[in-house]
Amino acid sequence: MPTTITLFNPTAIKKDSSIPVENKAYEHQIQTVGFIDNSKPNFNFLADELEILLLNRLGVKKIIRERKNAASLPAPAEMLKRMIEECDLVIAGSGD
Repeated sequence: MPTTITLFNPTAIKKDSSIPVENKAYEHQIQTVGFIDNSKPNFNFLADELEILLLNRLGVKKIIRERKNAASLPAPAEMLKRMIEECDLVIAGSGD
């Protein structure tokens, strides 16, 4: 059964900007969700809770979790490649 997912654009814009913020809703069968942890404290707690919700309430079948070596470094190419190949949705997170 397809699940409606709304993607929110987290881009900050100035109050006086005329640039619209686009949020998109689409239906797609989400089987695998990936988490990229930026290695800051506390993201793992958020990911733990989201994982439970995704598996138990939204019918996600598999969770893939990766952790960057440092928040200031980009995700390694092989990590991104795996996420692209295996995930229907990827959540890149930040803690603190």
